[in-house]
Amino acid sequence: MKNYKNLGGILSILGAVLGAGFISGAEINSFFIRFGYFGILGAILSGILFGFIIYFTAKKMSKKYAKMQNITKKLNFLPFCQVFISGAMVSGIVKVLSGYGIPILISYLIIFAILLSCLIVGISSANIVNIVVSVSLVVLLPFIIFNLNNFSFNFNLSFNFSSLIPCVLFACFYVAMNTAASLPIISHAVSGKISSIKFSIITSVILTVLTLTVFAIIAGAGINSAMPMLSAINNLPLKIIYSVLFVTAMISTMLSSSMGAKKVFLKTENNFLISLCTTFAIFSVSFVGFDKLINYVYPIIGVLLIVQLVVNKFRENRLKVVRASELY
Repeated sequence: MKNYKNLGGILSILGAVLGAGFISGAEINSFFIRFGYFGILGAILSGILFGFIIYFTAKKMSKKYAKMQNITKKLNFLPFCQVFISGAMVSGIVKVLSGYGIPILISYLIIFAILLSCLIVGISSANIVNIVVSVSLVVLLPFIIFNLNNFSFNFNLSFNFSSLIPCVLFACFYVAMNTAASLPIISHAVSGKISSIKFSIITSVILTVLTLTVFAIIAGAGINSAMPMLSAINNLPLKIIYSVLFVTAMISTMLSSSMGAKKVFLKTENNFLISLCTTFAIFSVSFVGFDKLINYVYPIIGVLLIVQLVVNKFRENRLKVVRASELY
């Protein structure tokens, strides 16, 4: 029974991280492939960092650590970042559905109903969607590879040492941004796994392998488009199936990040009112547009969350020094 829970936890985390940007290949293109062969290093580094985040999130679940963290007021951009990430997903879903002839108003009404109901029900609904996304991607990737017409292992990538530092920075931004979207799911998945190094390593390795696989598909096919994975698939039935997975992944990311976005409105005790306010906030952001949010806001989110980490760590260490001096 424990093994099934561990597997479910790993799959839910994978589904939360492997969101719309990953499924479409846009994130892999922007954060890794743009740096040539050093992008491979960035992909591996991001997988390792995710492993650390999963482990330390599990550690944070312990009561002792939680009490220590509550000593001082912390800088917290996370819920606001999650509002913008969810808004980007709403905008993306509407964009895809409108491409299939579904009126924009009907698309918004459908998404509004899904988002509000899932926010009211809780995180279990997001977990189910995340598991579907992760399993579907693992199953579909071999079929995609075998149906690529223009694939070659002679990657047309550069090898420029000036890309090394930007590559490392963008790997950190990538992890920070995805952590913002998936942290509620990660926290739920690692509950009860306070020192589970094995759980963190397995999840990290699978994430790294999937990232490198998508990297190889895009680089090998030599595609540079807004949605390279979709462009790489030439088989029509497979493209349709993958498009469905793409929409599901956006729903997955939307639900995962919106659970954390609810914290913006926690001063209100009524769960329905919190969920309603969160839904309206997310929909307001979605009108900015999918492309603008992905291209401009996502990197800013990564920077903000790294600043948050540094500032809070500095405050925590400073408090420890003050407390230690009070003992003497």
